[in-house]
Amino acid sequence: QQTINKGVQDMQKELKALGPMTANNRGAMVHEILSMCREFDSSYATMLDGGKGGGEAILDVFEGKLTKHIRELPFKQVYSLSNIKKVINEADGYQPHLIAPEMGYRRLIEAGLKLLKDPSVICVEEVYLILQQLVQTVLGSKDCEGLSRYSLLSTEILAQSGLALERMRDEAKSMVMTMVDMEASYLTAEFFREILRAQDAEEGMQGLKTFSGRNIKPGSDGGTSEDLHMKQIANHVSAYLGVVCNQLKAT
Repeated sequence: QQTINKGVQDMQKELKALGPMTANNRGAMVHEILSMCREFDSSYATMLDGGKGGGEAILDVFEGKLTKHIRELPFKQVYSLSNIKKVINEADGYQPHLIAPEMGYRRLIEAGLKLLKDPSVICVEEVYLILQQLVQTVLGSKDCEGLSRYSLLSTEILAQSGLALERMRDEAKSMVMTMVDMEASYLTAEFFREILRAQDAEEGMQGLKTFSGRNIKPGSDGGTSEDLHMKQIANHVSAYLGVVCNQLKAT
């Protein structure tokens, strides 16, 4: 009797490892496959919304790595006084009689925004890798253990998920590049009105700040009038770059 009971227990363990009986007709099989796919989708969404391997990792890419990469960019070279003088003096604006030619501003801002492309593309690539790894994690999780019985189905889900993620990655890269190019070309008069309002505001009032958080209006700590004017242009360019960087991180 003891031998029989042990044999029954061994068979039950083996049957449990093999899983429940598979469907014996096409309709039931399709239903079972769709049910397992829904379980995968639900488990993937749950892990993406939270957890160290999902939502937290993606949040860290935007709030940590992207911010760090942007801070390390050589923006100071763009709005250094020597570069400001060089670009402004070489620029032939549409209205060259103005104190600060439009084309000079545009070239300085374009040079600064061009630096944002590489960190943005790296950010998209890192999110793609996290999402790709998440697919493999979910497939091997307890919630989707039923899929382990169907290796071909698991392989197909992995392949199709990879293709979908690659397509979304390429679309995201294109969108980011378009956004940066758009900000460079869509330089409106409203921004300069906001700059003037910020400059005229009393000290301590909220307004536009430079990329490093300083007031837009340059201090009168010596220097020629030309240098003060160039510092003012540098602050304007820095403020615009700061606004775009914040929009990029929020998007």
